[in-house]
Amino acid sequence: MPQFSYKARDELGRMVKGVQSAEGEDQLITGLRKKNLYLISASEKKKRIRSFGRQKIKRADLIDFSSQLSTILAAGIPILQGLQDLALQRQGTKFGKIIATIKDDIEEGALLYEALARHPQAFGETYIHMVKAGEVSGNVDRILKELAASLEWQE
Repeated sequence: MPQFSYKARDELGRMVKGVQSAEGEDQLITGLRKKNLYLISASEKKKRIRSFGRQKIKRADLIDFSSQLSTILAAGIPILQGLQDLALQRQGTKFGKIIATIKDDIEEGALLYEALARHPQAFGETYIHMVKAGEVSGNVDRILKELAASLEWQE
């Protein structure tokens, strides 16, 4: 689903900026009105796929990431703070850069699975779809734990 950067005004006339997914501008307007926001301007964001080379991420790194993010979410730590910490732990590595861009994408309004999907060299299709199912059901922490266990078994 396309994402739109928008400027809107709230009921008190204050300017609000944000990013929201919508099929088109009409759906964006409808979604903003539900939040009592009135659209001033909007532009569709271009999809960014950041490439950090063709090399795949090591399975051990993916297992560690999945397990740690699962624990972070289960503990009630905000995802942005958790991703920031995980990126700092891996600072200077290819995977650390990927985690940092995932955090940035989520800050800009992307869902976790959408941010992961922008890094196909790191996260497989099944992994991304499982995270999406976890987001829909509200069980991302459990899904990540199961993904870590599955990846560990494969290893």
